[in-house]
Amino acid sequence: MASKGDLSCFLCARVSSDNAILTCTHSFCTDCLTQQWRDMAVKECPQCRRRSSMSWNPPDMSSVSPPPYTEELMQFCTGLTELGHAAGREGPTDELSLTEKEQKYVPLLTSRMKQLEMAVVRFEQADSFISEQAERTVKLIQEEFERQRQSLQQQEDSRIRAVRDEEQEKRSRLKVRMDAIREEEAAVSEMLRTAEEQTLGHSEVHTSQARRPLQEEELNLGSGALLDQAQHLGNLGFHICSRLRAEAPYFPVILDHNTANPQLSLSSDLSSVRREGENRPRTPERDRTFTCVLGYQGFSSGAHSWDVSVPMKTHWALGVSTKTPEGRLDRMWRLWYYRGKFRWWPHPGEIQPSCNEVQVGAEFQRVRVVLDVDQGELSFYAVDSQSLIYSVTDAFSGEQRFNEDFKHKTVFRPCRETVQC
Repeated sequence: MASKGDLSCFLCARVSSDNAILTCTHSFCTDCLTQQWRDMAVKECPQCRRRSSMSWNPPDMSSVSPPPYTEELMQFCTGLTELGHAAGREGPTDELSLTEKEQKYVPLLTSRMKQLEMAVVRFEQADSFISEQAERTVKLIQEEFERQRQSLQQQEDSRIRAVRDEEQEKRSRLKVRMDAIREEEAAVSEMLRTAEEQTLGHSEVHTSQARRPLQEEELNLGSGALLDQAQHLGNLGFHICSRLRAEAPYFPVILDHNTANPQLSLSSDLSSVRREGENRPRTPERDRTFTCVLGYQGFSSGAHSWDVSVPMKTHWALGVSTKTPEGRLDRMWRLWYYRGKFRWWPHPGEIQPSCNEVQVGAEFQRVRVVLDVDQGELSFYAVDSQSLIYSVTDAFSGEQRFNEDFKHKTVFRPCRETVQC
């Protein structure tokens, strides 16, 4: 008999009466297995990657024993207490009944114990993962602030150096003119002294031999003689902010690490994703049916757009999706690229090679996603050629979140924007 733990789907963790059990004994719900095998030429187990030769028909689960519900355990514990009291009053006969009752519920208790042990392991793993998340997040924050401090220090050094350079240049010019003035001042002083001691004729001879006197404008400071203080201090805080923003990338969409499929790896700045497995706790918001990750911010109204850098020699899909109140993926509207062809892939909905195929001209490296929630319109554009790829009108209800889904080890990145201060 299979227990509830044995029949839970590896991909979504749900327990269903129509689970499919592969030849490798791993169990998956029919919805998950349908999505996993839909575009695979070779069917393999999503858990152990062992090839499966079965032509998929969901097995008959009528022979599977019912799961150990909590209500049954409560009834058993209540009955056990009553028998215990009776045994205390009536002796060995009831002790035998208690033993029979215990034997009847041994499989139930064993299964429940296994569930509890697995739950403890999951929570311990989650606790360790949260600790690692916190340490990694703190480290990244510290590194980013250190980069900002270095950038600020470089700006400070550069601006102070500019002030010192201008100071040296203008003081040097001033010194040259001051030396000339002092030289003439000394000459004039000498002539005055000589004139007092000698005759006027000798004075005229000395005057004719003296250097050319400085012009009137040479005796004044002139324009631009002082330090250009306004250039160095004007809007200083604004210019510092502008420089920092120019150096720091801004992405209109950042990816939500907690929604990433375990087969995906996100960059440290949450701006790109690649196909590379990471061990993460199983949570409701982390979808295991689709190899996808969602954007962190959702949109419930207004018009929004963002550019995505996409690889053309791989398999990917991008668009928007909604989630259930429990955090699971609900509906999706996505443009799908596979083996050189584009198709429109709504979900729920099946991929039809003919009617869903989208005709696209030249290849491109960037896709612009334009979502107008109020008008119920979703459009995809090739940024390289500024041409429309596909557009759909639907009643987008609930919060829409960016959705990326792909199958190969290629970086998939929302493009940065230029931010104006």
